[in-house]
Amino acid sequence: MGGLVMSPTLASVSPALFGSCVAGTALLSASACACNNIIERQFDGQMRRTQSRVLPVGRLTPNHACLFAGTTAVAGLGILCLCCNHLTSGLGFLNIALYAGVYTPMKRMHHSCTWVGAIVGAIPPLMGYAAATGRLDAAACVLGGLLFSWQFPHFNALSWNLREDYKNAGYKIMCVTNEGLCRRTTLRHSIILIFLCQLAAPLTELTTWTFSAISAPLNLGMLILGWKFYSKPDSKNARLLFRYTLAYLPLLMILMYATKKDVDVVNKKEEQQKGGIIKINEQKNLRLAVI
Repeated sequence: MGGLVMSPTLASVSPALFGSCVAGTALLSASACACNNIIERQFDGQMRRTQSRVLPVGRLTPNHACLFAGTTAVAGLGILCLCCNHLTSGLGFLNIALYAGVYTPMKRMHHSCTWVGAIVGAIPPLMGYAAATGRLDAAACVLGGLLFSWQFPHFNALSWNLREDYKNAGYKIMCVTNEGLCRRTTLRHSIILIFLCQLAAPLTELTTWTFSAISAPLNLGMLILGWKFYSKPDSKNARLLFRYTLAYLPLLMILMYATKKDVDVVNKKEEQQKGGIIKINEQKNLRLAVI
């Protein structure tokens, strides 16, 4: 929904298109989640965080879950393709393929799965933007980049206090295989978020420069907590950072929307200027004709 709201053509988005995009994306998200649960069902029971899921406890069978995943995937892709556009449905298909086909099995192979997972998290806002505009431009890339970089402090902080569970279940994520890299990437992307918000967002006209100013305290808080986690990665700092990331994203989106570049007004001004130039040229041509 964030991509739709931040698109420059929001004013012309019909309620039907808005609802179709939200419904289609939600169905694909449900399908991807179900696929993940099916693939990891035998390992979920080994972790406290996931042992109460419906498949490990036997409340659903894998066949029922497969039926649900397939039905929601077909329905979601169909809605996005028929009611939005092919670009949006293509991004949706890519998201499911990456999440279920690459990210989920890769979690048991190599810690670079986190980067794949961050791409998966960055695609939904691109889908909303594409549904509204029919394209992906620099502003859309900045929006996706914000979601991409946010994933690292969020997931690294979440997984840090659960790394023994992940290790016992056989997952090879960053906090298990390379604690130093986990800390460095957390701090690195806390810094990248500053550049994306303070420079890239207004430069690409995703927002105005007001956003750069009012989002600075929010990003400073992320940087401070990211530094604390990097320098002293204990359970307290990991928990503080994780909770901050939960509040950070919705607050950031509210600030972005409040300071969104009013492209419709800009376009109207450009049209008025063009209209004025045309009138001047017509008057000049008329004078020349009279002479």
